[in-house]
Amino acid sequence: MTDKATTPHPHFADLMHTAPSKYQSLIGNTIETGQKIAEAFNIQTAPLIMEFIVDDKNNLYLLEAVPEFGGEFIPDIMIPAATGYSHLGNTLKAATSGDFKTPGRVTVNNAIAVKYITGSDGVLTSCSTDTVKKIDGIIFTRIFKHIGEKTTTPSTNHDRLGVIVASGKTVDQAIENAGLAAKELNIVIRKDNKETIDVKETEEIKKE
Repeated sequence: MTDKATTPHPHFADLMHTAPSKYQSLIGNTIETGQKIAEAFNIQTAPLIMEFIVDDKNNLYLLEAVPEFGGEFIPDIMIPAATGYSHLGNTLKAATSGDFKTPGRVTVNNAIAVKYITGSDGVLTSCSTDTVKKIDGIIFTRIFKHIGEKTTTPSTNHDRLGVIVASGKTVDQAIENAGLAAKELNIVIRKDNKETIDVKETEEIKKE
C-alpha cells in the first residue's frame, strides 16, 4: 500500500508515492476488496492494482482496479526497496512454473518516497544528476527530458521532468531526502528569456 500525492483538480497527475501507507490499518479491507474483484473476473495469475479514496471516517471508495503491474517505478524499484519482495519476479514464476513466493502480508522494512520532478512552461536549459547519488538514502534517479526540450506545468504524467526514489527511517525522512536530491538536480527552466529554477511540490493526497 502506498499513499499518493497528485496535482489538484482537474488533472491529478502523480507527484509522489510513499510507503508505508498511513492507512496500513485498512489493509484487511483492501485485500478483501481485491479478492472479490479477482474472483468476480476470474483473475488467476496476475497482479491487481487498485486505487482508492479514503474519507475522514476511513471508508474506502474504489476508483479503479486493473490486472497489471503498473508503472511509476513502483513494482520494479519501490516495492523491492521497501519490502525486499520481488513483485515482478514472483508474478512471472506464478505464471510459468508455479514455484513462487506469495506476498502475503509483506512487511515494509524501509520507508520509501518516489518523487516525480515537475516544472512550468518553458525550455529545460540545465539539469545534472552527478551529485544526487552522493546524498544519503537515494536509491534511483532518472531524468525524462533532454536539454532544450519544452517543459509544461503538469496536466498528465508525461509532463514530468524526472523521478527520484529515496529511502529513510520514516516517510518524512524519505521525503526530505528526495527533496534534497531534487535541489541537487540543478534544474533550470528558461521562460520569457529568463532562467529560473522551478521545481513543483506535492499538493493533494490520495491513497493507492
